[in-house]
Amino acid sequence: MRCCGFYTRGVMMVKIGNAKFVIVNGWSDMNRGDSAILLGMIWLIRKHLPDCFICVMSEFGEADARFASSYWAIRLHHPEVQILPALFPYPKGERKIQKAINAMLTFVISCAVLAVPAMGHYLFRGAKGKTWRKLIECDALLSKGGHVFYFSQCSLQAMYGFFKHAFPLLLGARLRKKTALYAQSVGPFRGRLCQLLAKWFFNRLDVLSVRERISLRSLENLGVTRPIHLIADAAFILSRDGRGKELAFDQRPVIITPRQWGFDNRNTFENYMKAMAFIVTWLSAEGYKIWLVSHTIGPTPEEDDRIAVQYLYRMIEAKENVQAFDTEGLTAYDLIRLYASARLLIGTRFHSVIFALLSGTPVIAISYFGPKTFGIMKSLGLERFVFDINNLNVESMKSKIQDIFENHVLFREAILLMIEKLREEAESKGLALLNAILGERW
Repeated sequence: MRCCGFYTRGVMMVKIGNAKFVIVNGWSDMNRGDSAILLGMIWLIRKHLPDCFICVMSEFGEADARFASSYWAIRLHHPEVQILPALFPYPKGERKIQKAINAMLTFVISCAVLAVPAMGHYLFRGAKGKTWRKLIECDALLSKGGHVFYFSQCSLQAMYGFFKHAFPLLLGARLRKKTALYAQSVGPFRGRLCQLLAKWFFNRLDVLSVRERISLRSLENLGVTRPIHLIADAAFILSRDGRGKELAFDQRPVIITPRQWGFDNRNTFENYMKAMAFIVTWLSAEGYKIWLVSHTIGPTPEEDDRIAVQYLYRMIEAKENVQAFDTEGLTAYDLIRLYASARLLIGTRFHSVIFALLSGTPVIAISYFGPKTFGIMKSLGLERFVFDINNLNVESMKSKIQDIFENHVLFREAILLMIEKLREEAESKGLALLNAILGERW
């Protein structure tokens, strides 16, 4: 059956044997959610186009120490995939003025290359020159799934961040390459000017796909005219790869994945930690084992959940049933196996929720920013198990947890059925997106 749309079952792959892909906005394997998305995308492309070439363009420049330390899981599982330094790296410098000057210089160079792409041959040298050549050679650029396109406020800093992530795709469009968003969450878009900029950007791309309906409505409200498709987060197909360490445990703990976050209001973080400490203390008193797991360990202090784990652990007075679990050295595959051992996962990191669902583990999800948590949980029919980090009702959470414990077998069976269907849809719709990018649907 030939491909006839993103919602067709039995999609067949376009036979372009040596297609060349560049996946842009690669973040870090220290963030297991971003790592899982990349691993899922690579697995999907490799399965259906085994002879293709795949590169990942990092968000970091070659001189940034995070470039060397951020892709160990990708290199472990897919050593054939090339990791390229960013053309638009984070500004470097020990002082603010140095960073500001470097940021402005990078912005000016990027705008010059967008205006006259041939200038890239002269302005991108050394490590950037290698990245530039891979862009010239590639057939398509895919923006890694996740949540990087938004304006939480309309400011110069927000515009700079948006442009940094948009630049590789805009450059690909100028080079007449196929460009696509893969299973993104987008928004919010605040401020009229920023909304117009976002609309202009999205309308420059060839294929748009989002992972939940809230983002779909955000793009429609912007007035985006490109067709927009729904595709499940790439992490949902990850477990089909069957990798990961064998982890054997003699207990089924309750796993909690608190997260570190740049809270605008410190009281929000304190109240969040107090609510989690209350739940941990209650569960411990009921005799349950609790593991506080650092789902993400970098690459920035704001993303190092070991800080939040230790903060929460110190708040808990009765620690006999509570263990802080360091995940240093574990990959996304390993965490999927770890969460499979739990009787319940209470997750603020949403990909910890996805990892748990992959093995049928019931979940409570805490939404902290953007549409992804509520939007994806609603698509699974699990929105009643979502709590807003800004308004955590611990009594309501206790009630939901008790409901899960009392109906544990039913919940697991229902989740496994739902996840298997979602895996199939994630793969078939992802395959249809690849077909669209490679020309079958143009």
